[in-house]
Amino acid sequence: MSVVTFGESKVALLPHETVLSALERAGQRIPNSCRSGVCQSCLMQAVTGEVPAQSQRGLKPAWVQQGYFLACQCQPAGDLWVALPNKVIPVFSTRVLDKHLAAEGVLVLRLEVPEGFTCRAGQYLHLEMEQVVRSYSVASLPAHDGYIELHIRRVSGGKLSNWLHDHCAIGAVCTIRGPLGECFYLPDATADFPLLLAGTSTGLAPLEGIVRDALQQGHQGPITLIHGVLERNGLYHADKLHQLAATHPNFSYLPAVREEGESGDVALLLKQHFAQHAANATRVFLCGAPELVNSLKRQVFLQGAASCHIHADPFVMAPAAP
Repeated sequence: MSVVTFGESKVALLPHETVLSALERAGQRIPNSCRSGVCQSCLMQAVTGEVPAQSQRGLKPAWVQQGYFLACQCQPAGDLWVALPNKVIPVFSTRVLDKHLAAEGVLVLRLEVPEGFTCRAGQYLHLEMEQVVRSYSVASLPAHDGYIELHIRRVSGGKLSNWLHDHCAIGAVCTIRGPLGECFYLPDATADFPLLLAGTSTGLAPLEGIVRDALQQGHQGPITLIHGVLERNGLYHADKLHQLAATHPNFSYLPAVREEGESGDVALLLKQHFAQHAANATRVFLCGAPELVNSLKRQVFLQGAASCHIHADPFVMAPAAP
């Protein structure tokens, strides 16, 4: 039976139990969210002992070499001495500057930019309030806008989303960890390649930021943003994006409302894009529900987009509390 040492605690793992579950059973509070190995909020470091390769899947090679692992995926074969990361993911204290509804069930939350915090639009961070941690993508250009903007969709039974919608006050103090992720705009020597961005619901957040970042950096190629929703009242920031398209001839904003038929078919709109632009040169950014993102990834790859040019940021929900 493996034993995990964390601080002053020593916990014997039960059969098939993860490090995260064992430490929680022992009363330790470990940051976590999706519990499926995607968000990386439960990152820990093995000070001594070996961790299985499964628990390091998706981590940067340098992190793997330093013994970092995902506690929610780690079922060690031997004893471990573990610690929370102190240098890999920066931690900042910040406060709420503003909050407002952008659409039914969609909250725009703006946080102050802490000293030393740097971030690219499209990356994500871990937000901790009321002892709950969730991952949200950054929709703003913090260095330019002077705030960190997050789009929070109300989730039925969601601890943090409902608290943010209903109880969070202006001036409330919170903790952010990050940024993380490599889903952001990078120019190259020509800056004229096509950009295709598609997302659903609050998957718009990183895509909106990436579009603004690309335009601010002088991107000359065509930029197409597709925002898919089930019903028209789910659209938000449409006026803002239409205005951005009116002032930048190379930018097209396509709202896709599923209940309105063919014009709301995100997959069809993607196909139409590739009928007009070279697929092998297009940089693709996808964000939304994992099933949809995985389906769209296959589609754009089969349409000719290079796998190295497909950047995906699926939303993975935290499991409901028992």
